[in-house]
Amino acid sequence: MEDRRDRRTDEVRDTRYTNNDRHLFRLSELDDYKVASDDPDVRGWKVVDRNGLKLGTIEELIVDRDREKVRYLDIAPGRDRVNENDHVLIPIGLARVDENDDKVVINEIDSETIASFPVYKGDVITRDYEHGVMERLNTIGSGETVRRDATTDEFYNNRFYDENQFYEGRNRNL
Repeated sequence: MEDRRDRRTDEVRDTRYTNNDRHLFRLSELDDYKVASDDPDVRGWKVVDRNGLKLGTIEELIVDRDREKVRYLDIAPGRDRVNENDHVLIPIGLARVDENDDKVVINEIDSETIASFPVYKGDVITRDYEHGVMERLNTIGSGETVRRDATTDEFYNNRFYDENQFYEGRNRNL
């Protein structure tokens, strides 16, 4: 992700997250940010599970503005879902770009598991919501645990938020 802001003095921030301290934003909310020129903008791409079943399309990228990283993919479900307004946020490290077919593959979990994730209705994403996602991942034997009082860096320091997994197999110039 490229940051087109003027680089003034960086302020020191407490990395402890509270529900009142918003750090995640939809990319479209951030006028000064865009997808890096050497990365594909996957918004609008279809999403399939590990079995090739279509889950929906990527509506938006959820960005950690302070760390300049994509943390979640906002998946808009297909029309065959009961409530097509019930989006799901998938951590970036669970997905992989398939540029040959302009699609994103969710590797480790299937559509049934994804359907059990907490619903995202476009609201501010709280740490409680994020813990709900992690708790769902733990029920499938992920082995990853995060303390409720974890700093932002500690929370995202696991394979589910590893954007290198998302771009696996791509030749990226960083």
